[in-house]
Amino acid sequence: MRWFELPVEARRYILYHALASPVLITWYALPFYLMKVGYGVLEVGAIFTAADLLSVPVIVLLGRRFTRVDLRLGLAAIDLMEAVSLALFSMAYGPLAPLLVLAGQLVDEASSVLYFLYPAYERI
Repeated sequence: MRWFELPVEARRYILYHALASPVLITWYALPFYLMKVGYGVLEVGAIFTAADLLSVPVIVLLGRRFTRVDLRLGLAAIDLMEAVSLALFSMAYGPLAPLLVLAGQLVDEASSVLYFLYPAYERI
């Protein structure tokens, strides 16, 4: 099947994923970067563990909210939260770096609870 034979909605969704996928490298590059700038394994692990633990209540609240909201708003919320997390990561420098990385991880973890919306949207 050729590109222009696909339905318009399918083409838009494919382009959406093509634009959103490159930022996924931060999941792997961020811990490596933190270790390269001088943080130890224990410090990086503590930041990521704290982000996971602190994100639990946020995840519960977001999951409840998006059971009744339009799926497209959820997809937009994912991208907005990931953009905020990348902005926080980019500002993580100096003495506030651990706090900004923690905040970025919290926002990123909160967006991950909405990932179930991708297959739900594909089925519509």
